[in-house]
Amino acid sequence: MATRRTDLHSANRFPAEDFGKKWVNLHIAEKQAQSVGQPTADRGAMASLDDRTLRFASWGVVVATAILFFTRLGARALWSSEFRWAEIAREMIRSGNYFWPTINGHVYYDKPLGSYWLVLAATWVSGAMNELASRIPCAIAGLVAVILMIALARRLYDARTGVISGMILATSFSFVFFSRHASADVETITGELGAILLYMKFEETPDGWWVCWLWMIMAATSLTKGLLGFVLPIMVIGVYATLGGGLQEFWQAISSGPLVARFRWILDRNRWLFNWKSAI
Repeated sequence: MATRRTDLHSANRFPAEDFGKKWVNLHIAEKQAQSVGQPTADRGAMASLDDRTLRFASWGVVVATAILFFTRLGARALWSSEFRWAEIAREMIRSGNYFWPTINGHVYYDKPLGSYWLVLAATWVSGAMNELASRIPCAIAGLVAVILMIALARRLYDARTGVISGMILATSFSFVFFSRHASADVETITGELGAILLYMKFEETPDGWWVCWLWMIMAATSLTKGLLGFVLPIMVIGVYATLGGGLQEFWQAISSGPLVARFRWILDRNRWLFNWKSAI
């Protein structure tokens, strides 16, 4: 009897991965059992309803984000670093020189010109150089970033994850703060998300002409906060392209074989970067 109890005890001690597989198989079996006997037309109607619901939820997140970012956007007085963007844009208007940023007449080249030009463009909406014009570019960039996040998560995972991701980003304290604050941070995030989404869309054609648009997006992003517009997207896309097949595949490719073959493998995985169109 002691031997039998020992055998039973050891049989119940299975590895964690076996438990995970059994749980997944049980979950799949339950889903299949629920769908047994359900007509194909009903399942299609339910899927269509879910798609419409998620599409409506996505637009709901976008509308709620717009309300959150734009409501009383110009009501608060400028403070802290916001004065930099407002004053530089004001002095550009007064001097008529849009390539010479100054604060109180002193040259100020701490940031690229792109973010100041966006503030100047916003004066066409506000009618004057004021608090609203200083913050409109960041509010618009924040709204676009939420839309890009929804699209990116939808492409990587599913529509439900896209809605949740957009909602999380739109309600993150720091993101909301900087979307209602004159700066260049949210504009940089938006450009980087746009570059990553473009890569994900054309991932299967790494040497297409879309690469030129990718570099143009990164170049435009760099006009808001410098080389970060190039560095971060290249790093993220490079790591994703290289490790997309998993760490085991990566280790096998670079740990054995001729050095030329290893280098060629890395080039093939990053063909979006190492092709002649990137030199244009």
